[in-house]
Amino acid sequence: GHTFLSRQAGVPEDAIQALRNGQPIADARLQSLRGFAERVVETRGFAGQDAVDAFLAAGYSRAQVLEVVTIIATKTISNYTNHLTATPLE
Repeated sequence: GHTFLSRQAGVPEDAIQALRNGQPIADARLQSLRGFAERVVETRGFAGQDAVDAFLAAGYSRAQVLEVVTIIATKTISNYTNHLTATPLE
């Protein structure tokens, strides 16, 4: 499902494959997004100002900081729902 939605959103195929394979994304800006999102998840929102500053320096906005949080929250709800209802994998 996530791969399908990524393709629908126009995420480049090489970035999708890098994410699926746990490899770095060649596009530095997308890699920054990935790193920031991972940091927010790993720290449960306590990523720190340095992480926010690095994200902003990569060309993202303060509004996009909140978008990352919203997407993480949505993914968490989706994962919990799928775990409880045994949604079949792709």
